[in-house]
Amino acid sequence: MDRRMVLAGIGASVVGTGAAAAAPPVIAAWATLDKATGRMTGAQADVRVPMCSTFKWLLAACLLWHVDRGHEGLDRTVAFGPGDLLDYAPAVRAALADGRRLTVGELCRAAVAQSDNAAANLLLPRIGGPAGLTTWLRGQGDRITRLDRIEPALNRVPPGDPRDTTTATAMLRLLDRLLYGPVLTAASRAHLMGWLIACETGTARLKAGLPAGWRIGHKTGTYTTDRPTATDRNVMGDVGVLLPPAGAPVLIAAWRVGDRDVTATDRWFAGLARAAAMRRSG
Repeated sequence: MDRRMVLAGIGASVVGTGAAAAAPPVIAAWATLDKATGRMTGAQADVRVPMCSTFKWLLAACLLWHVDRGHEGLDRTVAFGPGDLLDYAPAVRAALADGRRLTVGELCRAAVAQSDNAAANLLLPRIGGPAGLTTWLRGQGDRITRLDRIEPALNRVPPGDPRDTTTATAMLRLLDRLLYGPVLTAASRAHLMGWLIACETGTARLKAGLPAGWRIGHKTGTYTTDRPTATDRNVMGDVGVLLPPAGAPVLIAAWRVGDRDVTATDRWFAGLARAAAMRRSG
């Protein structure tokens, strides 16, 4: 992060698992940007973390960029069949059962708001696949974030593997640039924010920590396993925009990697959002 970053204490940013020989320390990476003051805070914010499904909002942003240039259309229909289904694909599965096709816009909403894995895989070829998204991100000034695989393979990222990763700092800057900068038209930014606000996943994470009157537009990412190991780690992420009743938003990007206690991880996310709101009010 830049010189405006105020790092949290080391003791809060790295949490041991209690079994150091069996697994690396938990990564608790987060970064916030208060748009009212420009102040950034965070910890482990430049450590690479697996994106998991958080990449889907970037995929939607990239598609909207192509729409703005006339290369794509939100109303264009996309054909798919039973072979495109994945374990988690609520919107695509329902459409297939009804014999319906979905539009690019509907698939974007499904990928962001419902985290539909099949929707994301159907959209990726329209921008040149994972490599196409990475190339587009480089064009936005991001030298860190990269997508290498499709769902569900992208979720398994052993320690030290840079594939399908980002950092909290990089994601925070993308939130700022794509939602509040000149990259997308006002109409496309409104679409993107609407899909983020409609997010149905991760209700126990950042959203759970917000005071009354605050809203959130966000995208979660999750990979959990019944038998986590040092190389097959639980990953939980949540990135987005905290919207106060009045005034400028607070942007936030957070991941917890390697924690076997999912409930405690949810509470950690909620605590980050609560602290961000308290700093604003206080």
